[in-house]
Amino acid sequence: MLVILLIPSYGLRIDRVTKLLVAFASLVVLSGLINGSSLVQIFMFMRYVVIPYLIYYLARTYLTPERIRKVLGLAVVLAMLQLPIVVIQRLFAEQLLSLNQSNIAIIPVDFVYGTFYIKSDSVLSFFILCLLAFILFYNEQFKLVRQ
Repeated sequence: MLVILLIPSYGLRIDRVTKLLVAFASLVVLSGLINGSSLVQIFMFMRYVVIPYLIYYLARTYLTPERIRKVLGLAVVLAMLQLPIVVIQRLFAEQLLSLNQSNIAIIPVDFVYGTFYIKSDSVLSFFILCLLAFILFYNEQFKLVRQ
């Protein structure tokens, strides 16, 4: 969410992606109102619009070839942190679930998601697979991270 701090410095860029995400946000709000969702539910679902936009904005504004090495290094560190966290979540799922203060119903199988959103084991898998594919198939570019 620190990307929001870049907006005053670099300004908002209204391009095709921004227009599509605004259209998607409008559709989310309209759909929520038609289906009788509460404003809280609509607001919570907006994270699926805001977070992709912030990632896009960060990539478009901040990432340069010189900075890609740092980002890849951070992705590798983040990936390496997932295994110990997932193991702890798997071994102590019942105990950790008893500390759950949210109204989200979680079963032990869904509790293994690393440092990603609750019930986001598929996102964790996709992140790791993409990083592995990058390491395996783009060896020349990955030398940037090894340096």
